[in-house]
Amino acid sequence: MDAREVRQLVLQEIDDRWDESNSHAFNLRTALIKPTPTPMIHRLVRNGKIKDAIVDVWIVLKELPEGDGYLIFYDEDRNQFGLASKGFPEDRYPVISGYYGSFWNAFKGM
Repeated sequence: MDAREVRQLVLQEIDDRWDESNSHAFNLRTALIKPTPTPMIHRLVRNGKIKDAIVDVWIVLKELPEGDGYLIFYDEDRNQFGLASKGFPEDRYPVISGYYGSFWNAFKGM
């Protein structure tokens, strides 16, 4: 996929629901960004040990233009949207908070 195709996918999910909000009450129109490919950390904790994997995804929404807000991303390999945020100070990439399936589930899960 390319950025245009990812953007189309997001716009299809939004459809005519541009005025919907969530508990963070921000403007969906201004928070959407041009889909940007980026690596993210998929962090799992098993038996008290942290296991990180790098996943290539597309960021499609930034809650805050600057700062530590949530990101909504699209994972092409899983065909799912999810949430991510800044991790530990030493983390090189955002950390995936979870996969939510659809764009709306991720948006409402913020």
